[in-house]
Amino acid sequence: MKKLQTVIDGPEKRRRKRKRNRLYQEERRRERGDMARKQYLEKERDKTIKKVAELKKLLDKGVQRKEIIQRMGISLPYYKKLKKQI
Repeated sequence: MKKLQTVIDGPEKRRRKRKRNRLYQEERRRERGDMARKQYLEKERDKTIKKVAELKKLLDKGVQRKEIIQRMGISLPYYKKLKKQI
């Protein structure tokens, strides 16, 4: 009696396993109530827009940079990043 040989090589086997694991992990995240990446990115973009608006308002009032950073609770590099968006 002849034995069958595997047609699926190692890389293909690993690719299929990664795909299966990715789908499983995504399903588990949804069950836990985690949001999809697209929703998360939209939420973060909205938060950034609000911070830029707040920064613009404080700059228009003439508040100093150090005080703005303290009020908003942000770091100096993040302040500079937000200011570029104005």
